[in-house]
Amino acid sequence: MIMKTLHRTTAAVAAVLLSTSLAACSQSKNNTGPEASSATGQTTQAAEQTSTQAASTQAASTPAQTPAGYQSISAPTTSISFAVPEDWVTLTQDDLQDDYVINIFANALNTDPDSVRERFSSVDLMSISPDGTNGFAENVTVSPTTGATSLPTEEMMSQNIEQQGGAAGTYSTRQTSLGDAATLTYTLSAVQGIEIAVESSNGEWGLISVSTTDASRTQELADTILQTVH
Repeated sequence: MIMKTLHRTTAAVAAVLLSTSLAACSQSKNNTGPEASSATGQTTQAAEQTSTQAASTQAASTPAQTPAGYQSISAPTTSISFAVPEDWVTLTQDDLQDDYVINIFANALNTDPDSVRERFSSVDLMSISPDGTNGFAENVTVSPTTGATSLPTEEMMSQNIEQQGGAAGTYSTRQTSLGDAATLTYTLSAVQGIEIAVESSNGEWGLISVSTTDASRTQELADTILQTVH
């Protein structure tokens, strides 16, 4: 992997703590007198400092609480969860036979239920605003990224957008509770979007796509996703 997740970093710190503790025990058994006391004191101080660093790393790896006015949703295949507005309706693979949910999506997308099922057969999750603005329903999708082994580069993400007829914008990386995520802004006709590539805690890579007709609104939704993803 290009970037290690924070969970793995925390595990590495824990291993250092264990080694320090074993070293302290060894010194206590094999040394006596002032020198042994000094060595033990230094080891204890080092262990305390490492413990503080571990706690800090663990705190950094904790996702933000779901904000007021939002709900937490989960993609079943990639095991990626994050927050979206509380009035949005979410469709996953498990809901493809739920006529009520399918009809909501069909109405929002101005299509028929069978087309919805066909369109989302390869999508892990889609969450959509029930009220379209300017004829467009704000939405977020999660798609599994088969064969991915590392954080995608700007070139890789840009090619993905351009192959769909869009124009790639700004590429960046953001730290999340799952490790570093790669983000790319894009435009596609009237859509102002952001794609987020992130690795889940079980090693599955997913591509989160945020789409609205307003760049600032898209960024707002993407920021909330990046802060709450886990």
